Amino acid sequence: MYPDLLEIFGVTLHGPIFERVLWFLLAFLMIWGIVSSVILLKNGRKAEGGIQGAIVGAILIWSIVKIAGTFQESYELVFNEPLVIHSYAFCILIGIIAGTLTAMKMAPSRDLDGTDMAKLCLWMVLIGFLGARAAHVIVDYQTYVNSCFHPELVNAANPDCLRVLNFGEGGLTFYGGVIAGFFVLAVFFYRRHKAGKPLHVLSVFDLLAAALAITHAFGRLGCLAAGCCWGEITTGTLGVKYGASSFAFAEYIKDPKLHDMMMKTGETPLVHATQVYESVGELALYLILWAMLKKGANPGKMAGTWFVGYGALRFIVEIMRNDTERGYYFEHVVSGINEFFNVPAAHVTFLTTSQGIAIVMIAVGAILLAFSAQGKGVKGSPDAAEKADAPEKADAPEKADDSDAPEKADAQETAPAGAPVAEGAA
Repeated sequence: MYPDLLEIFGVTLHGPIFERVLWFLLAFLMIWGIVSSVILLKNGRKAEGGIQGAIVGAILIWSIVKIAGTFQESYELVFNEPLVIHSYAFCILIGIIAGTLTAMKMAPSRDLDGTDMAKLCLWMVLIGFLGARAAHVIVDYQTYVNSCFHPELVNAANPDCLRVLNFGEGGLTFYGGVIAGFFVLAVFFYRRHKAGKPLHVLSVFDLLAAALAITHAFGRLGCLAAGCCWGEITTGTLGVKYGASSFAFAEYIKDPKLHDMMMKTGETPLVHATQVYESVGELALYLILWAMLKKGANPGKMAGTWFVGYGALRFIVEIMRNDTERGYYFEHVVSGINEFFNVPAAHVTFLTTSQGIAIVMIAVGAILLAFSAQGKGVKGSPDAAEKADAPEKADAPEKADDSDAPEKADAQETAPAGAPVAEGAA
C-alpha cells in the first residue's frame, strides 16, 4: 500500500555484501557495548557490567565469524529473502537517529550525561513503538479482528491473526507513542531517585521535546511515502495525489461522486499534503528549541514551547486531514474556516479526537511554561551564573555569624563559673 510515485527511498537489500556490512555494524555496536561494560565495572556495578560484557562479547565473536564467512564462496546467506526497507521505515529510522543525537548533543547544556540520555531515548523508542502500534490497533480494532476471523471483509484471501505485528504496513498513532514514552520516563525517574541520582525533571523534558520534534519531522515524511495520515480534498491548486494501491485511494473511492473518475485515472483527487505541513512545522519547532537552548532558557521552557506549539499545529492540521478513523467528539462545520484552509464547505471542522488531545497538550504546555517562569537560569549561562553567585556572596557573612553562634554558646556552658571566656572562642 505504498504509492509508487512516493516510494523513492525504498531499498531492497540482499546478498553477501549486504550481510557483510550488516555484521560489521553489529560488531561495531558490540565493541561499544564492551566499552560500556568496562565503564560499569569501573563504577562498581560488577554484576550489571559482567552480564552485559558476556552477552555483547559473545555476539561480537559471532559477528566476526560471520564477517569472515562472507568472503568465502561457501557462505550461506542468513537472509534468504530480500530485506525491503520502505520509505516509511527509512524515514523513521533517520528520525530516531537524529533525535537521539540531538538529546546527546544538548545534554551537557542541561548538566546531564549524554550516554544516559541515549539509553533513555533507546528505551523510549522501543516502548514508544509498541504504544503507538497498540493505540492504532485499539482505534482500528475492527480491521484487525476481521483480518483474523473474517478476511473476506478486508479483501484478504487468508486469515492473518498476526497483522497487529506488521509494522511495515504503517499504522502507528503518534499520541500512543507519547503516552508510552511518559511511562518509560516515570520508571526512569523512579530508578534514578531510588539509586540516589535524581535528575531535574524539566531539563530532561526539554531535551526529549527537541529530540521528539526532529524525529517526528522525519516520521511524517515517512507517512507521506506510506500514504497514511492523508489530507482532505483541496479546493486550491497545491496538493498530492495517491495511486490505486494507497490507503487514501481505498477511502475516497467509496464516495459515489468520485468513484468513476478515480477508476479512470487510477489516482485520488488532489488532496492536502498534511504530512508535509506537520513535518515542516515540527522542523520549525526544532530550530526554535535549539535557539532557546543557546539563549539559556529556564528548565521547562523548551518542553512547554513544544507542547503548546505542536498542540496548536496539530489542531490546525486536523482541519485539513481526512483519515477520520479516530472519530470525533462532536461534528461541527464552520464553512468560513473551511474556505480559508481550502477544504470543501461540508467538511467537518471540529472536533476530532486528535484535536481534543491537542487542546490537552496546549494546557500541559502552558503549565510547564508557568513552572519555567518561576525557575532559575540554566547553569552555564553567564546571566544565570551572575544571578546564582550574587545571593551566595550576600549570604556569606550571615552564614559565618550563624556558624559561630553555637561555638559561643558551648564555650560559655563549658567554662567554669566566673572564668573568663577566651577571646578566640567568641
